[in-house]
Amino acid sequence: MAVQCILTAVERPPAHLLLGSDALSLVTGKLDDLRALLLQWESTTRSTGTAPVGAS
Repeated sequence: MAVQCILTAVERPPAHLLLGSDALSLVTGKLDDLRALLLQWESTTRSTGTAPVGAS
C-alpha cells in the first residue's frame, strides 16, 4: 500500500508525504500545538504589524 501511495505521489508530489496513521497522529498533534501557540500570541502579533501595502 505504501508503494502505491509513493507512486501516486510522484505524479503530484505533496510537500510532506505522511505514511501511516502514527505519522498522521504525530503531525496532527504538532500542528494542534502550533495553532494553540499562534492563537495565544495572536493579539500581540497583530498589534505589532503594519498596514498592508496599498491599504488605506
